[in-house]
Amino acid sequence: FGTVSFFSLYKQFPIARGGLLVFPKDWEIELPKTKFNFRDFISLLNSFSPFAFLFKKFGREIAPKMIRKEKSKEPLGINDVSLNLFSQFLEDFEKGLAKRIELAKFFQKELKSLGFEVQEGEGNVFCYLSALIPKEFSEKRDLFVIQMRKYNVFCTRIWKDPIILNENVQKDYKINLREFPNTVETAKRIVNFPLQNYFEEKDIKKIIFATKEVLTKIKS
Repeated sequence: FGTVSFFSLYKQFPIARGGLLVFPKDWEIELPKTKFNFRDFISLLNSFSPFAFLFKKFGREIAPKMIRKEKSKEPLGINDVSLNLFSQFLEDFEKGLAKRIELAKFFQKELKSLGFEVQEGEGNVFCYLSALIPKEFSEKRDLFVIQMRKYNVFCTRIWKDPIILNENVQKDYKINLREFPNTVETAKRIVNFPLQNYFEEKDIKKIIFATKEVLTKIKS
């Protein structure tokens, strides 16, 4: 997307600490070579859930010291092992993204049939499947999210507390909420549905079934 790209992926992939810069081949930049070392191997293991859990639980005192010690103030060239792993990740990512978008559009269609409002912007990669709960349930949005957990559907309410709703902020900056009707409305109604890369259409249908059940329960 543009001339250069920067990926901050050091926690998921074994690359030089800090991130990965991708630039055109015709740029004449010589970077010091790096080798795949033990710390890179640990980073690779960290991309698998069981190891990530163990590192988080037992390695809190060690990991920060190792990271500080290995940080480089100068850019470094990526080693061949890391480059191959990252290239494979990008290939798999593109395939997964196409499937994710297809599922998200099906998800949106089903939600719209229940009265939810969705954003259908072109190029949306759907980090979340966000939707606005039907207006008649705007005062019961939090109850909806809680009730969905009984069906093992864990929604969130990211962006439910924008800073302009803070009374102290309103007072300090003389904010008139009537000037921000869309923000206030969205904060009351937004729901972020789960959308994982491993989902299939059957998983979406289960979520829609749960959504119908919960809406029926909280309507009365």
